[in-house]
Amino acid sequence: MAETLLLGGAFLGLLLLPFLPGVIEWKRPSDDEPLAVRQDNAKDPRFFATAFKTMLVPLLDQAIELPAILDVQLRRRERLEVHDDLLVPAKERRSGILAAKSNAVIETAAKLDEVYAAGNVTMESGVRVRALACEGSLSMDSGCKVGRWIDAEKTVTIGRNCDLGVSASSGSDLELDLGCTFQRLWGLPITTRPVADEGYAIAPLARAEEVGLHDSVVWGRGWLSIPAGMTVDRDIVVHGDLEIGRACVIRGASKLMAPSSWARERRSWGT
Repeated sequence: MAETLLLGGAFLGLLLLPFLPGVIEWKRPSDDEPLAVRQDNAKDPRFFATAFKTMLVPLLDQAIELPAILDVQLRRRERLEVHDDLLVPAKERRSGILAAKSNAVIETAAKLDEVYAAGNVTMESGVRVRALACEGSLSMDSGCKVGRWIDAEKTVTIGRNCDLGVSASSGSDLELDLGCTFQRLWGLPITTRPVADEGYAIAPLARAEEVGLHDSVVWGRGWLSIPAGMTVDRDIVVHGDLEIGRACVIRGASKLMAPSSWARERRSWGT
């Protein structure tokens, strides 16, 4: 009889054992306070350019007679070539950092590492650049490719079929043409050029106030709209509604998180 009671007690104890930590926490709570979350911990979407310019710009004062070639210490020893106005001829390959104290023009199919300009930058078609920052506007022609990131303080205009690398950002507006690929964009605002398609025509956008919802990439709370002809190389997760324009290429997966969400293909900009 004693052995039966002992075995029964041991069996009952094993059944109750998983509930013991919960009972202890209930009687003597140790995690009843909310976790401390920093409300100001926001990520800088232009971090790459900010860090690059913080290290590079003070070094430009060392270049007295232009053009000048300097050996500088950034994260590692770098070759820095400083010009007043920078012109890179077509199909030329330059290594190291190129800097312009004024404007920069990069001609067709040139291949560069890092570029900085205190003024505007013009990139002709087929240019390859690893990283670029400028204090003025950036104009990129078709077929250009970015290895890492690009950033401009003023307007950024991207031509057709450009690969924008890891990040493309602007302190002003950023405009994309058809066929561009990207991982991350930042602009105020980000706009896309309208597409002419069978069955409807697109009127030119004469004024900013005429730009409609579906003429742009719209990304806000509960809504994502992707214009026609865009290519997205990553997965899309939307906590709300997703609308995808015609002839888009989504190479990742799309997931709608809200039960009331919907996704559809737009047949025209007006719907």
